[in-house]
Amino acid sequence: MGDVEESRQKRTFVEQYEKHKLSPLEELIFKPLEENGLRNLTREEIEKYLSLDIKALKKTKTNMKTIIIAQETQRILSENKQKLLNKIKEREEDEHAREV
Repeated sequence: MGDVEESRQKRTFVEQYEKHKLSPLEELIFKPLEENGLRNLTREEIEKYLSLDIKALKKTKTNMKTIIIAQETQRILSENKQKLLNKIKEREEDEHAREV
């Protein structure tokens, strides 16, 4: 019986996880809110973020708080894009120097 109950619990967990996990778009939107903030983003992610269509996002079932976070982060990214890209370049150069 223990194995059957454990299996049922695992299946329930997976079903709930699948239902509530973040979409790739939501993961991108929330990534700057992690510990290192905007420094977590790669060049590609910055470009993706800047190309987000906020108006189209508002027409979806996306939570309004998520849309506001995306909108404000997009504004901050556009204002500081060059500084962030320079930091990424420095970080890549430092990593490359450590490898050599």
